[in-house]
Order: sequence, then structure tokens, then C-alpha cells
Amino acid sequence: MLQKINELLDYFSENNKRYYISLSLVALALGFLTTLFFCYSVSPLYLESNGFGEVSSTIKVLGYGMKNGLKPYIDLAENSGPYLFYYALIGAWMHKSIGFYLLQSICTSIAIFSVLDLGKNLGLRRRSIGLFTFFFLLIYLINFEGTIVSDSFMWAYLLPVNFVVKGVMSKNDVILSRAIFLDGLVFGILLFTRPIDIFISASVGLFIIVYTVINKCKIKLPKYILLGLSGAVVTSGFVMLLTLTGGYFNEMIDYTFVKNFGYTGRMLANNDSMKLLCVMMSLETSFAIVGLLMSFRNDYPKELKIFMMVVLPLYLAYGCVFFIHITHFKVFLPLYLLALGFPLRYFDINEIKYKRFIQYVIAIVTFFGLIIYAMFLPSAILNSTSESGAKSHLKLVDVKEYMDSKKKDGDYLAIDTVPNSYSVLERVPNFKIFTKQTEWKEKGLYDDLYDELNNYVKDNVTYLIIKEDSLIIDYEPFLITLRSKFEYKKELSYFNGDKEIWSFYERKSL
Repeated sequence: MLQKINELLDYFSENNKRYYISLSLVALALGFLTTLFFCYSVSPLYLESNGFGEVSSTIKVLGYGMKNGLKPYIDLAENSGPYLFYYALIGAWMHKSIGFYLLQSICTSIAIFSVLDLGKNLGLRRRSIGLFTFFFLLIYLINFEGTIVSDSFMWAYLLPVNFVVKGVMSKNDVILSRAIFLDGLVFGILLFTRPIDIFISASVGLFIIVYTVINKCKIKLPKYILLGLSGAVVTSGFVMLLTLTGGYFNEMIDYTFVKNFGYTGRMLANNDSMKLLCVMMSLETSFAIVGLLMSFRNDYPKELKIFMMVVLPLYLAYGCVFFIHITHFKVFLPLYLLALGFPLRYFDINEIKYKRFIQYVIAIVTFFGLIIYAMFLPSAILNSTSESGAKSHLKLVDVKEYMDSKKKDGDYLAIDTVPNSYSVLERVPNFKIFTKQTEWKEKGLYDDLYDELNNYVKDNVTYLIIKEDSLIIDYEPFLITLRSKFEYKKELSYFNGDKEIWSFYERKSL
């Protein structure tokens, strides 16, 4: 044991300490700047578009609700795992206005750290690491879209892969052992965040088994399996303990797995065009990676070939069966980066005419492309016909002033709109299905929703914002409640024709 500790300390020598300190500072700077300019749902530069992306708005509401004493799943519902709720709570606790920006920046920094270090561990030199990083940022930002779910947990896909690569390439059993334990930790976190995202961490575990058998190190296999399982038990057990002591264990299981898988199944059945696009992307990516492996077969080490042979069949199966949205492909960024690493290394090491010129052109074009993206997309968002536009934000501010002046008791509820209104109005929802209620009903996630919603609105709600073409209007008991107990006040949206319209209602005075 002492010998293993000494090996680990030797690895983190004085030079490595300086390397990791420098790398961490670079990653932090890139992480905070990237989030500041590109993550419109949390950046303090674009406060009026912070409702952009219903998922990010939902996470904020979850966080502020929990901060005010509401329980996950019982008081606030979301068909995701409890780690998403805990993430939301941390963001809400950090700071009222910029807490989520700080948290997202830290998560992005860890992901960028992993990318830069992965480039080094694959043997890339300075200029190739730069291109490697630009590739990561480009894919990362294309799908940023204001959502802070898969982006926030990007570190969880990248970090275990990086440290397993480090352990395998350096043939350092101490590092590899700790990387396997880390992979187990991440597996438990992803399992109880969004279960379909466990693919990469599960693939890393399977690779370790195959790698150990092929290298005739079966004696180490029980230790590796035990380390991986121990990591998974730690993060899974933590969730079990919190949910059991918090009194919402059964509800957590229902929403995280039963409702989540039910929702996924219905999406797979009803989303033919998106599904076809995802299948095409998985096939195209698989063929591209196989082509790279064949073209640079003499440059890829045996260990990486094993990893690809393990992952690619699983990737194809997963891509052709379970992909629903294009953004889910971000789970596979580690796979793309591993496939790109050795062609870039070949490009960097071998004498190729105009090599440096090509690298500079790619770097300059990418840099200015990102600058243009940062300058023009926020303007498009703030003036778009989306629910996050600045004009609707200002109208919500007017509603807040009106509600504050009336000083009426009672709850506020948004029906079938994105939940950013709760943030602007500074209200905490008291009905657990606090947004997109029709989707919950239509996708079979909550069969008795309309009855419960109608009873709640009838007895508790003072202020109501509803999307005018909401399907709940077709539910006769709700329509009777709306007409008999509420009066229409104003239209909140600025849309024309077929665009979404919100209407603001207030309970009638007795």
C-alpha cells in the first residue's frame, strides 16, 4: 500500500504540479469566459434571455424552490434523477442572481481541463492540442442552446475517459485504479441524473474488463471490478440515503426510472423524423471513426483500438435505438476526441507542406466564428418570437409590479409556458407540475393531472398565466373554473398570428 502511495506521489512530481496548476488556470479562464459569452440561460450579460431554454428555466425553479424548503418530486416534479435537483440547489445557494453562472462556469472549466489533459495524454503537441480544444468548443457551443443539463454534466463524460487513458497510456496501475473508481462514481451520478447518459462510463468499465483479459492480467480484474462497483455504490448510496431520510425515495424511483423510461418510449414511438436523423448521425459517425482507425492504424496504440472495438458496436446499437434528440450526442464527445487525437498527432509530428499555415487558418477562422456567434445570437434571441424574448420579459416585469401593488394572498401558476415567469415574478410554485402541464398529460407521465390541476386552481390560485391554445382549455371542468372564478386582465406576449400568446388572469373579487 505504501509503495502504491509513493508511486502516486512520484507521478505528481514538482513539474506535474506546475503543469496541473497552469492547466487549471487556463481551463478556469476558458470556462468562465465561454459561459459568460455563450450560455445565454445563465450569463449575467444576457439577463433578459435567462429564460431561454425551458430546461434551464426549470432547473432554476427547482433550485429556488428547494432553497425555500420544497421537496423534490413531492412538491416539485421533474422526470430526472435527484442529482439534477441537488445541482439546482447548489446553484440557487451560491448566489441569487449569478449562482447558476458560477456553477456552470466551474462545470465547463472541468470539462475543458479534461479535454486539454486528454490531448496531452494522447501525445499531442502544443499546436495540435489547440486544434483539439477548438474542436471540442465548437461542438460544445453548437448545442449549448441555453440548456444546462447535458452541458453541466459534460465533465462527467470526459473526466473518467481522460484518467483511464492516462493510466493505460502510462501503464501506471495506481492511476488506472483511481480512474476506475472515478468512473464508478460518475456512473452512479449519471444513473441518478439522466439514466440514458450512462453509456460512456459503462463503456469505460467494459473496456477495462476486455483490456485486462487481452493483456493477460486477469489477476487484477477482481480489484478493478471492486473499485468500479465501490465508486458506483458511493454515489448511488448517497442518493439512497438522502431520499430515504427525506421521505421521497419511492417518488424518486418513480420519476427517475418509471416515468423517465415511459417518456423515452413514447418519444421513440412518436418522433420519427428526429429519430431518423439521429440514426443517420450514429451511422455516419461510426463509419467515420472506423475510417480513421483504418487510415491511421499504425499510429493508434493497441489499447485505443481495443477501446474503439468495445465502444463502436454499443454506440451503433444505442444510436439506432435510444437517441431522441441531437443534443444527446454530446455524451459521445470523448469518443470523437479519442478518434481525432491520433490523426492530429500524425499531422503535427510529420513534415507536411503548409502544416503551420493550415493550423493557423483553422484557429483564426474558428476564433472569429465564435466571436460572431457570441455577438449576433444573443441579439437574435432577445428579439426573436420565442418565449424568452426581451419584450415578454418586460411585460412580466409589469405583471410583477401589478401583483406586488395588489398585495393579495394566494398562489401563482403558469400553465403550458416555460417556467422563467416564476423567476421574473419571484414566485415559488406550490403545485408540483408547475409548467408544461399538457405535455405531462399527453405523454402519459401523470394520468390524473387535469383533475388535480383543476382542483388546485379552483381553491388556491390567485394569479394565472396560461398559453391561450393550451389543450387544457378543452377540458370542460377547467374551462368552467377559469370562466367562473377568474377574470382576464391582459395579453403578455408580443406575438402575431400563429405565434404563442400568454394570457394573464386574476381571481375575481368576492
